[in-house]
Amino acid sequence: MALIRPSVRPSVRPSVVRPPSVRPSVRPSVRPSAVRPSVRPSVRPSVRPSSVRRPSVRPSPSVRPSVRPSVPDGQILLLDGGYYYGRVEIYHDGQWGTVCDDSWDILDANVVCRQLGFPSAVAARSSAYYGQGTGLILLDEVECEGYETRLEYCPSGGWYMHNCGHGEDAGVECLNDFYMTSPFPWGMHGDVRLMGGSRSNEGRVEIYYYGTWYTVCDDSWDNADATVVCRQLGYLDPAQAVGSAYFGSGYGDILLDDVECYGWESTLLDCPNAGLFQHNCWNSQEAGVICGNEEYGRARLVGGSVPTEGRVEIFYNNEWGTICDDIWQREDAEVICRQLGYSDVDEYFLDQSYFEDGDARLIGGLSQYEGRVEVLYDGKWNTICDDSWDTRDASVICRQLGYEGTDAAFGNAYFGPGRGDILMDEVRCTGDESTLLDCPSDGFYIHNCDHSEDSGVRCLHNESFLGEVRLTGGSVAHEGRVEIYYENEWGTICDSHWEFQEAYVICKQLGHNGVYRYGDQAYFGEGSGPIMNHIDCNGDEPNWLQCHFEGWNTTLCGHIDDAG
Repeated sequence: MALIRPSVRPSVRPSVVRPPSVRPSVRPSVRPSAVRPSVRPSVRPSVRPSSVRRPSVRPSPSVRPSVRPSVPDGQILLLDGGYYYGRVEIYHDGQWGTVCDDSWDILDANVVCRQLGFPSAVAARSSAYYGQGTGLILLDEVECEGYETRLEYCPSGGWYMHNCGHGEDAGVECLNDFYMTSPFPWGMHGDVRLMGGSRSNEGRVEIYYYGTWYTVCDDSWDNADATVVCRQLGYLDPAQAVGSAYFGSGYGDILLDDVECYGWESTLLDCPNAGLFQHNCWNSQEAGVICGNEEYGRARLVGGSVPTEGRVEIFYNNEWGTICDDIWQREDAEVICRQLGYSDVDEYFLDQSYFEDGDARLIGGLSQYEGRVEVLYDGKWNTICDDSWDTRDASVICRQLGYEGTDAAFGNAYFGPGRGDILMDEVRCTGDESTLLDCPSDGFYIHNCDHSEDSGVRCLHNESFLGEVRLTGGSVAHEGRVEIYYENEWGTICDSHWEFQEAYVICKQLGHNGVYRYGDQAYFGEGSGPIMNHIDCNGDEPNWLQCHFEGWNTTLCGHIDDAG
């Protein structure tokens, strides 16, 4: 079987070029000033008494409206780059689109980066620096002053008004010191974190919503609200509420205002509030909390190069300690990662003496049986270039890892680019070797590749579990035809009721933060096997099995209707 390369996708309707509207000739000369305290108080403020006490009786659940999640208008994503850099795409009127680079400069990039939660931008990129997008071009001639909190607030030629092609797509690179110092740079919808405090149990409250961290205004903020935040983070009572940006001002927009929790809610998003992005606040009015004692059994990661990795430590009997690596397995690491708010384990480690040269691992896949190939040599993990990479090479890796065979070999960094050295290029296994180091190649560390050419594999495995999901037919691991495991067989989903909510549940189950696009009519190719009809989700289910569905082959859908 040859190396899998992406198939040609259906073309996307080109953007409609409309005549530019007339822009105002004079831009505002005065930047609105936010009143911020110049001196941080030396004594922590006492909790502000609430002027109106909330009822102690919980409102009936039937009164609470059921709201399906939706992407907020003006939401920003960075694509085809990394966490802090990429092509700028913006959401408007139910559609994602790119931004033209006419007049694009560092002031515009600063607004984008602050909206995404970074302090500022390092560079404004033009001429499709991060690759060309598809579909609509939503903005052109963007001319931010630099103080705006969202890109949509900047002067521009107007929605859909442009004279550009995708060769002019704009991009940004944000200051990534934030990535190195922030706890939980990624999150799940509704997660909270504390920033700016001197200890882990205090800080400015930030909440994760569709790919971005936002702050909370301190109007009506009191101990009941703080209690929900602290319990969501695993702290015990008591909780103290503070306001007036006591832990410093954040970056970007404010998500919630007039929050009025009863104290029993599971997450801050469950509390009554003025509505998403509905506020009359400045960043100098951001809310914070001081949580109570560390909870018995709380976990943390220490000593890693980024906040998502490190030595596991747990809190027990009023002190922190470590865990011995005897019989430490992936299942144990999964528990720690879920406790810390992450969706899955990327990799886990024992004492380094456990490994030896030639050992292999798979990184970046959606399950443990697929991923980017990395091989240990000379005490460090290295990637493999995809030149000449095929299923004979992949079969050596899969057999070495204990799988029954090889499903596919991948190139072009299908599971994401690695880091560090590239160990081997032009690997030419016969398929009978014990390890990849035994295969002919150009020699160790001899190559003409970069990490955009890292190789990967998907191995065959004996057991699938009820409700398992996989994506196939895409050009990268986070896109493809949706396939689900149900009643002991794999099948596809009919697109007859395939909408954002259903796609959001699938993406969330696979460990992603949200949906970029969803497709129908076999956009990623036709599958095979049975077809599941009419999956109907609200969007807050943990997996598709919790949605309403009718079972295999209950209508006349064909594989030309497969969802992606």
